[in-house]
Amino acid sequence: MHSYTISLRAQLVEHGVEVIELMPPAVKTDLAALPEEGVKIISTDELVDATWKALAKGRLEIRPGQANGLRFMSRLAPGFIQNQLTKGSKGSIPKTAH
Repeated sequence: MHSYTISLRAQLVEHGVEVIELMPPAVKTDLAALPEEGVKIISTDELVDATWKALAKGRLEIRPGQANGLRFMSRLAPGFIQNQLTKGSKGSIPKTAH
């Protein structure tokens, strides 16, 4: 998605279109089934506040909270971070009866 956003931004800049990418971390909502352990979950208010602050600064890539750290770490150790995200996300998928 990030690569697509960069490409889209480059294609649309000459048309006066600004493409802004929001990469939120885990956000506590009624829809989210997130593990409480090992994951820093932010509130929707925190997400909105961080997003507005970043927009006011003219940022084109907005990574509030833990998303910023994950982006940095994924550049240093992409395989390790992907493995950790995969492990962490397994708890967020509801189990279905077979």
